[in-house]
Amino acid sequence: MDNLKDPAGVNVIAESHFRAPDDGLSSENALDILGAVEINLSDQLTEPPTCLELPGKGYYANVATLGNFSLMKGKAKSRKSFAATILMAAAVRNGEIMDSIRGILPEGKTTVLYFDTEQSPFHTQRMAERVTRMARPEDPARFRVFSLRKFTPAERLFLIESALYNIPGIGFVVIDGIRDLVTSINDEEQASATASHLMKWTEELGIHILVILHENKGNEFARGHLGSELVNKAETTLTIAKAPEDDNISVVEAEFCRDREPLPFAFSIDETGLPQLTDWHPAEKKNSVTPAGISYETHTKILAASFRRNDKLKYADLKQQIKDACGELGIKVGETKARDFLSYYLNKDMIRENGTARTRSAFYTCALNCANGALYTAPF
Repeated sequence: MDNLKDPAGVNVIAESHFRAPDDGLSSENALDILGAVEINLSDQLTEPPTCLELPGKGYYANVATLGNFSLMKGKAKSRKSFAATILMAAAVRNGEIMDSIRGILPEGKTTVLYFDTEQSPFHTQRMAERVTRMARPEDPARFRVFSLRKFTPAERLFLIESALYNIPGIGFVVIDGIRDLVTSINDEEQASATASHLMKWTEELGIHILVILHENKGNEFARGHLGSELVNKAETTLTIAKAPEDDNISVVEAEFCRDREPLPFAFSIDETGLPQLTDWHPAEKKNSVTPAGISYETHTKILAASFRRNDKLKYADLKQQIKDACGELGIKVGETKARDFLSYYLNKDMIRENGTARTRSAFYTCALNCANGALYTAPF
């Protein structure tokens, strides 16, 4: 690592204010470790393999890739475990279930692990049986289930890590309730350490971990400092809530996704106790803002604000910029509505998709002269 050598070519490390942590790092090996993790900008990096896809508008969205972790959150009794059943069943089958949800684990990484920290062994087994009934796997031994309720948080962490590093062929893992790996959800040190564990495990082992956490009772935020850490680090954050119009229906939406976001999907529980997809549409809110109901001049202001700092934006970044720009103009726009605005701009040729369409390399540019604020005459 030549850029960390002194003029004489000797490896040196400056006197640091920080003491090396007690996990194998030292002043003697720090440069070697940095050399191993340095990104060479001339290398052609390959995209991480996708292991789970959900349908979007005319495409399939990558919601889980190997080397990352995702978060599912929701209120108590919102049927989070049933939603996890659906995703696990797709992974266990390693194919499509419900004619829409796809598990695509690569060869050699088709083992799925489920850790339950909340339920009794009886209820954990009943949950696992729902997965196998939905998935009908050719090799049931690839799905392994563990009930960790009787252990302490430290013991659960140790047992999970031991399983991850010793069971061969793992591709997809679910930890249902990540809160039980810490003694307090508001302990910042434990929250940071838990997120670090997840990032370390997934990167070193090339697996994906889905963790499940409750939301606060009074709002839609994931609970405590732990929730904040997980939301900030997760590849995808899925929220689940009961439909306002019908308590028998639960709705799963992507609050955040680094790739293109999937469409929401809804499910209910059938007479056999299995989740089934349900045709559900949210009730139209009175005076709900729509892209078509906004003037062309306002749209140009939204786009000018969205692209003012960067003329090339990834899908998730552009959607966030649209939300922020609408907020500056006093227009309340949520995740779903921001996605509608983005699709509207594509359909109206106000923005363009560049690179390989529907992949992580795709990015968006403004088809108008957004940078200078000189916008074309309204084309519609």
